[in-house]
Amino acid sequence: MRAILTTYSRFIKRIKNLFVVILLLVGFSGYAQNSEQITLEVKNASLERIFNQLERQSGYQFGYGDVVISDQRKFSLDYTDATLKDILDELSRQSGFEYRLSNRKVSVKFPEKRKVTGKVTEAETGEPLVGVTVLIKGSTQGTITDLDGNYNLMTFPKTTLQFSFVGFETEETEVGNRSAINVTLRSSSVNLEEIVVTAIGIERETRALGYSITKVDSDDVSRSGNPNLATALAGKVPGLQLTRSSGAMGSSRIVLRGESSLDLDNNRALIVIDGVPVTNDQNGDGEQSYLGAVVDYGDGLSALNPDDIENVTVLKGPTAAGLYGSQAANGVIMITTKSGQFDQKLRVTLRSTTSFQQVNRWLPRQKMFGSGNRSERDYYSFRDSPDGGNTKNSHSWGPKYMGQNFYQYNSPHTAVYDPDRRNEIWEYEVGGQTPWQPYDIERDFYETGFTQVTGVSVDAGNSSAYFRGSLDYLTNEYIMANTGYERLNLSISSGVKVGKSQFSTKINYVNQTSDNLPAEGYDRQNAHYQVFWLNSNDNLAWFRDNLWFDGQENIQQDRVTGLSANPYWILQNSINTLDKDRVFGKLQFDHEIAEDFKITARSGIDFYTELRTRERAWSEPRNRFGKYNEQSLKTLLLNTDIFLSKKWKLNTLELTGTAGFNHFYKDGNDMFADTGGSNNGDRGLRIPGVFNIANSIDDPIVRPGRNQEENYATYGVVSANYRDMIYLDITGRNEWTSTLPKGNNSYFYPSAALAVDVTEALKLDFRPLSYLKLRASAAQVGSDTRPYRLDRYYAVSNSVTGGYSNPSTLPNPALKPETTNSVELGLDLHLFDHRLNFDATFYRSVTKDQILTLPVDSGSGYLNALMNAGSVSNRGIELQLGAKPFNSSSFGWDITANWSANRGKVEELVPGVIDTYIIGRYVGSRVLIKAEPGEQLGRIYGKGYDKHEGQIIFKDGLAQRDNDEDYLGNVFPDWRAGIINSIRYKNFRLSFQFDYQHGGNAYSITHFLMNYTGKSDKTVLGRESGAPFESGAEYDMAAQQWIQNADGRFGVIGDGLMWDEDAGGYVKNTVSAGAPYYYNSMYERDQIEGNVHETTFLKLRDLRLEYQIPALWMFKGGTFAVFGNELFIWTDFPSYDPELAVANNGSLTPGLEAVGSPSTRTFGVDIKLTF
Repeated sequence: MRAILTTYSRFIKRIKNLFVVILLLVGFSGYAQNSEQITLEVKNASLERIFNQLERQSGYQFGYGDVVISDQRKFSLDYTDATLKDILDELSRQSGFEYRLSNRKVSVKFPEKRKVTGKVTEAETGEPLVGVTVLIKGSTQGTITDLDGNYNLMTFPKTTLQFSFVGFETEETEVGNRSAINVTLRSSSVNLEEIVVTAIGIERETRALGYSITKVDSDDVSRSGNPNLATALAGKVPGLQLTRSSGAMGSSRIVLRGESSLDLDNNRALIVIDGVPVTNDQNGDGEQSYLGAVVDYGDGLSALNPDDIENVTVLKGPTAAGLYGSQAANGVIMITTKSGQFDQKLRVTLRSTTSFQQVNRWLPRQKMFGSGNRSERDYYSFRDSPDGGNTKNSHSWGPKYMGQNFYQYNSPHTAVYDPDRRNEIWEYEVGGQTPWQPYDIERDFYETGFTQVTGVSVDAGNSSAYFRGSLDYLTNEYIMANTGYERLNLSISSGVKVGKSQFSTKINYVNQTSDNLPAEGYDRQNAHYQVFWLNSNDNLAWFRDNLWFDGQENIQQDRVTGLSANPYWILQNSINTLDKDRVFGKLQFDHEIAEDFKITARSGIDFYTELRTRERAWSEPRNRFGKYNEQSLKTLLLNTDIFLSKKWKLNTLELTGTAGFNHFYKDGNDMFADTGGSNNGDRGLRIPGVFNIANSIDDPIVRPGRNQEENYATYGVVSANYRDMIYLDITGRNEWTSTLPKGNNSYFYPSAALAVDVTEALKLDFRPLSYLKLRASAAQVGSDTRPYRLDRYYAVSNSVTGGYSNPSTLPNPALKPETTNSVELGLDLHLFDHRLNFDATFYRSVTKDQILTLPVDSGSGYLNALMNAGSVSNRGIELQLGAKPFNSSSFGWDITANWSANRGKVEELVPGVIDTYIIGRYVGSRVLIKAEPGEQLGRIYGKGYDKHEGQIIFKDGLAQRDNDEDYLGNVFPDWRAGIINSIRYKNFRLSFQFDYQHGGNAYSITHFLMNYTGKSDKTVLGRESGAPFESGAEYDMAAQQWIQNADGRFGVIGDGLMWDEDAGGYVKNTVSAGAPYYYNSMYERDQIEGNVHETTFLKLRDLRLEYQIPALWMFKGGTFAVFGNELFIWTDFPSYDPELAVANNGSLTPGLEAVGSPSTRTFGVDIKLTF
């Protein structure tokens, strides 16, 4: 740390020296002048400022009144060796003033303003244009056209009016002596001078960029009505891979251009809000998706209010994102929030969104057979009954529904509770059988969710200050009873100008609370897991109305049937609460030191506190005496930038230079307290129904945690513009990090980007061609690691309060930073007057010296060792197409399509030492995701079918499993695509989006459960239900048909081979097995191959029909819309949605579907009114 501070001190001294030199240069350039000829270059300067400069250079004394002083319009002039009169004539033309030169004095005055009226129409059709912005050029004063295209305003005779409208070319015209000015606008498909925000908040024109970015505007963000920003980005950005949590809070994992690190947690994109990096951590809860109760507590993106977002810019490559340092090694999602504006009249916007959520894809459950084990008995009995012994079971291999009556849960009976058995002893009334009939289990259990968002925003501004404030409140009732959450968003932005300085701030406060969030994953503690085990003969009313045994309230739950827990009991008595407060924002100071020379200082904060609790009542499946724990989290991020920017113009070359300093600090605290739980009484809650740590039977477990890290960096950018046709950017950043050892903790990474406007450079005049730009860039970026990995630290004990244990991973005091080198090529092509636009990007990157935890000989005293090893490359293509088949004032049709593909390849690991690295272990290490040199990253391995020449081997009718780890597919898709249509007719707009993903694989626990237990509709084949014969029959999987037999048996003949002793080889399988045993051999949990499925899907991502409400009097307009998102999904994946995943201790990793909540479609109404 001392070395870092010393380096920082030296850097500050150098910056001071550089600052003095620049000031001297600026002062000298202002002094070197000719008394007769004037050289003046100003941009966005006020009249008063220009007059002051002219007064100094010319020696003339200027006289003017308060009108000039209060005039906030900005003007730009560029003159070399010009006369004073030439400059004043041009300035008079722009501003409208009149002047007189006499006795080395200049008298300035403005004539009386006059009223100007007119009409704006479309050139192609002559129809009036509504909402055209009419501005007095160089100012923020103006108006908009009404429903008939008319406008009126007051201005000076010599001023210029500027007419602009989205989708049309901007027109300018001088007022002169006219009082009526009619204008026609021609359609235009693209704005090459569009301004986008790039790294560290630098604004650039898109045509000047030598790398690929994607900008998503606020309308595109809010179009779907989805309260989650991450979901709103899906399908709109080529190269963006989204994995969403299936939980209620909607956490997400965003990866740009593939997985560069073998540690999949290190591949997420950095989130930057208003120029300040913020956290998007989900924060683990110590639970796993397999045999755990994972709760989605939300992440950084899920806390944002989409209505506060102005736009999102995605920086996908290291060239674009490198200035943000090691945090941005995997790209940046840059979010710009809405703010007030200077000279903005008071505006109040009211908004309300009401939406409903329903399950959008049901599992293929069979409703032909009820509860029963593999013996396939022809009767059912809930507990022992006059019909026979108890047959209740969580499997569905029982009797077919044929109008019978059986003794069931709702049959008349007497019950006496037996405390030793913790169950009731029943005696049925003879003849009390009830109808044997199926129910719609899932459709009856999952409810219609409800979300309501209500908000208001106010913004206003004058010439020296502005303000915007917004308040939004969201309440959600989730699709499971007694679950949901609330969210409050408060956003305030303000700014003030004082002379050449401007102060601005943006502060956001978010409160997220929940009285109960559902737990997820493959474990009996979770409600929807229990729903999987329900049989179609189970009436959900039995569960809903019987939570506790009579007289055993808060002590022993009534499980009702063969389940280990009643799902409704879990929703009411296994409670997961959340209370989270978050503050993030920035304070920024901008000062213009001299013309085109400014300094910016920006400090940002992201701070949150979070309290989580888990209540588990007595008789919970894994904790007989209940359990309680609470987790308190606090995280503080501080980020400060100070940078200088200077512009120079050297004849035909424009240069811009930026030099800056960055400081990043993170402090995280975690305190976990747990009563523990068990089924033998040594841990849990002493008093049932009392949930606090003090009620622990034994001493509670208390586990603290803390991590800190700090980075310093200097950076610089030089941008060159030659004749607005050749653009070159060169950047460099040096970083010092606290997480790497001295000697390796300083690393430098450069980048260069070149853009060439070919149409301008070659003066191409080819009618179909409107614009052609070629792009090329190269970059290097470094990446550090998590803190406390250099030296040996004791680990906090998970089982003993205040205890510590030896670490299992050998630290590495010689760690080096990871390094990524990338190259990107691209082009922008516009055709047919910009109506057809095409963007193509080709990239390749290599990440080496990866920081990995590798296994070592246990004789060393450690299980793993930390080292730099491995290299991963990514190459890919990103294509984007934009088209405007129609574009008039009354009718328009916009089409945007994108396609992207990425291939990640493991170049090497540790040659001669390790040839395989496990990047994921699922289902108790039954499913492995491996990295192997020379192979594509993300290969799935597990036990598969025993095969001969590609065909499954059967023995006694059962599929055989080999004992090898077979390659079964890859978790990452081959390619993705999206298409967005927006059709406008007068005040109506219809928009919809389709997304497609091709390829990729995942292991599905849902598929195993559904088939292993006989609940899937395909398990009816081979059972009595599907046979067209009255006597026995077998279903031949190879022939896809029933075959009658004489022995009265039913079964399945598997498609494959069997060993024939007589033939001495393998022949076609002709032996059948009973359906329960056949499907178990094909799809049991350990038969990994049978449960790995392709994740290809097509989605109707969103649909919106909107009406633009016209302005009237004080009412400035609004929108009324009906919308839907995630409406339909078409896929062969056997679970709800291949895009969803269940978190593993805070990590959303691909390749595993682990019994998450169902995916939902949303439909609703959105209203916005502005006054």
